Amino acid sequence: MNPTKFYSDAIEYWNGIEPSVNGMLGGLGTGRIPQVDAIASRTFLRRLDYRLKKIDSLVAADCGAGIGRVTESVLLKVASHVDVVEPVEKFVLQARNHLQDKPCSFICTGLQNWAPKENRYGLIWNQWCLSHLTNDDLVAYLLRCSKSLCEHGVICIKENVSSFTESFDEQDSSVTRTDGSFRNIFQRANLVIIAESLQHGFPDELYPVKMFALVPKASK
Repeated sequence: MNPTKFYSDAIEYWNGIEPSVNGMLGGLGTGRIPQVDAIASRTFLRRLDYRLKKIDSLVAADCGAGIGRVTESVLLKVASHVDVVEPVEKFVLQARNHLQDKPCSFICTGLQNWAPKENRYGLIWNQWCLSHLTNDDLVAYLLRCSKSLCEHGVICIKENVSSFTESFDEQDSSVTRTDGSFRNIFQRANLVIIAESLQHGFPDELYPVKMFALVPKASK
Protein backbone atom coordinates (compact mmCIF):
# COMPACT_ATOMS: atom_id res chain seq x y z
CA MET A 1 0.00 0.00 0.00
CA ASN A 2 1.27 3.47 -0.94
CA PRO A 3 0.46 5.62 2.12
CA THR A 4 0.47 8.90 0.17
CA LYS A 5 -2.08 7.57 -2.32
CA PHE A 6 -4.05 5.85 0.47
CA TYR A 7 -4.57 9.17 2.26
CA SER A 8 -5.07 11.36 -0.81
CA ASP A 9 -7.66 8.97 -2.27
CA ALA A 10 -9.65 9.09 0.98
CA ILE A 11 -9.66 12.89 1.03
CA GLU A 12 -10.70 12.95 -2.62
CA TYR A 13 -13.61 10.62 -1.85
CA TRP A 14 -14.87 12.62 1.13
CA ASN A 15 -14.51 15.90 -0.74
CA GLY A 16 -17.21 14.54 -3.03
CA ILE A 17 -19.63 13.83 -0.16
CA GLU A 18 -22.23 16.38 0.91
CA PRO A 19 -21.65 17.92 4.37
CA SER A 20 -24.80 16.51 5.97
CA VAL A 21 -25.77 13.74 8.38
CA ASN A 22 -26.95 11.71 5.42
CA GLY A 23 -23.59 12.20 3.73
CA MET A 24 -21.67 11.21 6.84
CA LEU A 25 -23.69 8.00 7.17
CA GLY A 26 -23.55 6.91 3.55
CA GLY A 27 -27.21 7.60 2.83
CA LEU A 28 -28.48 6.17 6.14
CA GLY A 29 -28.87 9.49 7.90
CA THR A 30 -32.55 10.12 7.26
CA GLY A 31 -33.94 7.18 9.26
CA ARG A 32 -33.42 5.93 12.79
CA ILE A 33 -29.71 5.10 12.48
CA PRO A 34 -28.38 8.44 13.86
CA GLN A 35 -30.54 8.16 16.99
CA VAL A 36 -29.80 4.46 17.55
CA ASP A 37 -26.09 5.18 17.11
CA ALA A 38 -26.06 8.11 19.55
CA ILE A 39 -28.08 6.29 22.23
CA ALA A 40 -25.69 3.32 22.14
CA SER A 41 -22.66 5.61 22.38
CA ARG A 42 -24.09 7.52 25.35
CA THR A 43 -24.99 4.23 27.06
CA PHE A 44 -21.43 2.98 26.53
CA LEU A 45 -19.98 6.16 28.03
CA ARG A 46 -22.11 5.74 31.14
CA ARG A 47 -20.19 2.54 31.81
CA LEU A 48 -17.10 4.76 32.10
CA ASP A 49 -18.60 7.20 34.61
CA TYR A 50 -16.42 5.75 37.37
CA ARG A 51 -13.45 7.31 35.53
CA LEU A 52 -14.89 10.26 33.62
CA LYS A 53 -16.73 11.77 36.58
CA LYS A 54 -13.41 12.10 38.41
CA ILE A 55 -12.25 14.60 35.77
CA ASP A 56 -13.01 18.28 36.39
CA SER A 57 -13.96 20.30 33.29
CA LEU A 58 -13.57 17.31 30.99
CA VAL A 59 -12.22 18.15 27.54
CA ALA A 60 -13.06 15.69 24.75
CA ALA A 61 -11.73 15.24 21.22
CA ASP A 62 -14.04 14.15 18.40
CA CYS A 63 -11.60 12.60 15.93
CA GLY A 64 -12.55 12.20 12.30
CA ALA A 65 -15.52 14.29 13.35
CA GLY A 66 -17.05 15.05 9.96
CA ILE A 67 -19.65 17.78 10.50
CA GLY A 68 -19.72 17.34 14.29
CA ARG A 69 -22.65 14.92 14.48
CA VAL A 70 -21.13 12.95 17.39
CA THR A 71 -19.91 16.11 19.09
CA GLU A 72 -23.47 17.39 19.28
CA SER A 73 -25.36 14.19 20.07
CA VAL A 74 -22.85 12.46 22.37
CA LEU A 75 -19.74 14.31 23.51
CA LEU A 76 -21.28 17.61 24.58
CA LYS A 77 -23.47 15.59 26.97
CA VAL A 78 -20.38 14.70 29.02
CA ALA A 79 -17.69 17.28 28.14
CA SER A 80 -17.25 20.93 29.02
CA HIS A 81 -15.36 21.49 25.76
CA VAL A 82 -14.84 19.48 22.56
CA ASP A 83 -12.01 19.73 20.06
CA VAL A 84 -13.45 18.82 16.65
CA VAL A 85 -10.68 17.17 14.58
CA GLU A 86 -11.40 16.58 10.89
CA PRO A 87 -9.27 16.60 7.70
CA VAL A 88 -11.93 17.69 5.18
CA GLU A 89 -12.15 21.48 5.17
CA LYS A 90 -15.78 21.76 4.06
CA PHE A 91 -16.85 19.45 6.89
CA VAL A 92 -14.96 21.59 9.40
CA LEU A 93 -16.68 24.72 8.03
CA GLN A 94 -20.08 23.04 8.36
CA ALA A 95 -19.28 21.89 11.90
CA ARG A 96 -18.08 25.36 12.87
CA ASN A 97 -21.25 26.93 11.50
CA HIS A 98 -23.57 24.39 13.14
CA LEU A 99 -21.79 24.39 16.51
CA GLN A 100 -20.92 28.07 16.63
CA ASP A 101 -22.71 28.62 19.95
CA LYS A 102 -21.22 25.49 21.56
CA PRO A 103 -17.98 25.17 23.57
CA CYS A 104 -15.94 23.76 20.70
CA SER A 105 -12.63 24.30 18.94
CA PHE A 106 -11.96 23.17 15.36
CA ILE A 107 -8.82 21.52 14.01
CA CYS A 108 -8.51 20.73 10.30
CA THR A 109 -5.95 17.94 9.95
CA GLY A 110 -5.65 14.23 9.27
CA LEU A 111 -5.24 11.99 12.30
CA GLN A 112 -1.94 10.68 10.94
CA ASN A 113 -0.61 14.24 11.36
CA TRP A 114 -2.44 15.33 14.51
CA ALA A 115 -0.23 16.03 17.51
CA PRO A 116 -2.57 16.44 20.51
CA LYS A 117 -1.40 18.40 23.52
CA GLU A 118 -0.17 16.24 26.39
CA ASN A 119 -2.48 15.77 29.39
CA ARG A 120 -5.35 17.66 27.70
CA TYR A 121 -8.11 15.12 27.18
CA GLY A 122 -10.43 13.19 29.44
CA LEU A 123 -12.04 11.51 26.44
CA ILE A 124 -10.79 10.91 22.90
CA TRP A 125 -13.59 9.59 20.70
CA ASN A 126 -12.82 7.90 17.36
CA GLN A 127 -15.77 6.78 15.24
CA TRP A 128 -15.69 5.45 11.67
CA CYS A 129 -12.36 7.13 10.95
CA LEU A 130 -9.55 4.78 11.97
CA SER A 131 -10.14 2.72 8.83
CA HIS A 132 -8.44 5.61 7.03
CA LEU A 133 -5.13 5.07 8.87
CA THR A 134 -2.47 2.51 7.98
CA ASN A 135 -1.63 0.02 10.74
CA ASP A 136 1.68 1.70 11.58
CA ASP A 137 0.12 5.18 11.58
CA LEU A 138 -2.73 3.94 13.74
CA VAL A 139 -0.30 2.58 16.34
CA ALA A 140 1.66 5.85 16.32
CA TYR A 141 -1.58 7.84 16.56
CA LEU A 142 -2.80 5.83 19.56
CA LEU A 143 0.54 6.30 21.30
CA ARG A 144 0.19 10.07 20.85
CA CYS A 145 -3.38 9.90 22.15
CA SER A 146 -2.17 8.05 25.25
CA LYS A 147 0.20 10.87 26.09
CA SER A 148 -2.58 13.42 25.62
CA LEU A 149 -4.84 11.81 28.23
CA CYS A 150 -5.21 13.41 31.62
CA GLU A 151 -5.53 11.28 34.76
CA HIS A 152 -8.54 8.90 34.44
CA GLY A 153 -8.83 9.75 30.73
CA VAL A 154 -10.09 7.20 28.18
CA ILE A 155 -9.70 6.57 24.46
CA CYS A 156 -12.91 5.28 22.84
CA ILE A 157 -13.10 3.61 19.46
CA LYS A 158 -16.28 2.82 17.54
CA GLU A 159 -15.60 1.11 14.23
CA ASN A 160 -16.82 -1.43 11.72
CA VAL A 161 -15.36 -4.88 12.37
CA SER A 162 -14.96 -7.57 9.73
CA SER A 163 -15.99 -11.03 10.88
CA PHE A 164 -13.48 -12.93 8.74
CA THR A 165 -10.60 -11.04 7.18
CA GLU A 166 -9.46 -7.48 6.63
CA SER A 167 -10.99 -5.87 3.56
CA PHE A 168 -9.92 -2.83 1.55
CA ASP A 169 -12.52 -0.55 0.00
CA GLU A 170 -11.09 1.14 -3.07
CA GLN A 171 -14.02 3.56 -3.32
CA ASP A 172 -13.28 5.46 -0.11
CA SER A 173 -9.74 4.12 0.48
CA SER A 174 -10.43 2.46 3.82
CA VAL A 175 -9.53 -0.77 5.61
CA THR A 176 -12.10 -2.71 7.64
CA ARG A 177 -10.18 -4.57 10.33
CA THR A 178 -11.02 -7.73 12.23
CA ASP A 179 -11.47 -7.85 15.99
CA GLY A 180 -8.11 -9.62 16.21
CA SER A 181 -6.41 -6.92 14.14
CA PHE A 182 -7.68 -4.23 16.48
CA ARG A 183 -6.51 -6.13 19.55
CA ASN A 184 -3.06 -6.57 18.05
CA ILE A 185 -2.86 -2.85 17.32
CA PHE A 186 -4.01 -1.97 20.85
CA GLN A 187 -1.29 -4.22 22.23
CA ARG A 188 1.35 -2.57 20.05
CA ALA A 189 0.17 0.81 21.36
CA ASN A 190 0.43 -0.37 25.00
CA LEU A 191 -3.31 0.00 25.55
CA VAL A 192 -5.67 -2.25 27.46
CA ILE A 193 -9.41 -2.66 26.95
CA ILE A 194 -11.50 -1.69 30.00
CA ALA A 195 -14.90 -1.98 28.29
CA GLU A 196 -16.26 -3.20 24.97
CA SER A 197 -19.69 -3.57 23.43
CA LEU A 198 -21.46 -4.40 20.18
CA GLN A 199 -23.70 -1.81 18.57
CA HIS A 200 -27.25 -3.14 18.24
CA GLY A 201 -30.13 -1.93 16.07
CA PHE A 202 -28.27 -1.44 12.79
CA PRO A 203 -29.40 -3.17 9.55
CA ASP A 204 -28.12 -6.74 9.24
CA GLU A 205 -26.44 -6.04 5.90
CA LEU A 206 -23.96 -3.62 7.51
CA TYR A 207 -20.69 -4.63 9.10
CA PRO A 208 -20.87 -5.32 12.84
CA VAL A 209 -19.86 -2.24 14.83
CA LYS A 210 -17.87 -2.54 18.05
CA MET A 211 -17.04 -0.04 20.76
CA PHE A 212 -13.83 -0.24 22.77
CA ALA A 213 -12.71 1.82 25.75
CA LEU A 214 -8.94 1.88 26.14
CA VAL A 215 -6.44 3.18 28.65
CA PRO A 216 -2.65 3.00 28.83
CA LYS A 217 -1.44 -0.12 30.60
CA ALA A 218 0.22 1.96 33.28
CA SER A 219 -3.02 3.71 34.25
CA LYS A 220 -5.36 0.72 34.45
